[in-house]
Amino acid sequence: MALHNREQTEKTLLRHWQAFGDGDVEAIMADYAEDAVLITPDGVLKGSAQIRSLFAQIFANMFPPDETELNLTKQVVEGKIAYILWSGSSPNYNAPFATDTFVMRDGKIVAQNICGPAGSEINKLSTKADTAELKVQTEETLSLCEDILCQARTSYSLIT
Repeated sequence: MALHNREQTEKTLLRHWQAFGDGDVEAIMADYAEDAVLITPDGVLKGSAQIRSLFAQIFANMFPPDETELNLTKQVVEGKIAYILWSGSSPNYNAPFATDTFVMRDGKIVAQNICGPAGSEINKLSTKADTAELKVQTEETLSLCEDILCQARTSYSLIT
């Protein structure tokens, strides 16, 4: 049963990523359960209408179809749970990294979170100048995270 869940999750995730890359709101919405919940740094969206509105904003303001380059850096699937690390850029917006975590049920997304510069700026129309500052902040944050991870590895090696 677990293998079936994994395969179904991978299939849904692939379809969802392709629809996102195409800017196809209808195909994206076909992946969500009617009662799905999507959590962003700006708040919680519940149900199809709110989630549909979010994707319409994303494609209108941040990642217009045919003008956007997306890169899927990492994908992890464990049963009904999936995680992706990705980046994207367009003439309107640059997201040097973002992560999404999904929970699936019967081939539908029932819960998702979006985290990263893309998630925190969804309701704002950002310009390249805005994202230049965001990129500097992101690079500083990533550097700090790498330092913390290095310290944690050192500490772990000392106690084992």
